[in-house]
Amino acid sequence: MISSNKTLTFYKFSTRKEAILKAIGKGINVDLKSITVTDGEHLVPTNILSQKSQFVILSFEVDEHHVGAMAFEGVYDNSAEHMPFSQLPRL
Repeated sequence: MISSNKTLTFYKFSTRKEAILKAIGKGINVDLKSITVTDGEHLVPTNILSQKSQFVILSFEVDEHHVGAMAFEGVYDNSAEHMPFSQLPRL
């Protein structure tokens, strides 16, 4: 779903792309336009995924001004619907 808030949508999509790149171990030299990150299922060119098969990308709100995303290989299991996060300790 695309938000009416263009800034929020930009960060939602960019955090998804970053999560995918980290999950597949590639840098930003990948053609980012070839990675679709709108809601739903998409095919990704095999030259990007290489040996990987299927990824799940989840977006989440950190607070009303921040979003995040995580990507992992596998099949989506909605039992992970609620994922608590806590603040990192100050060093």
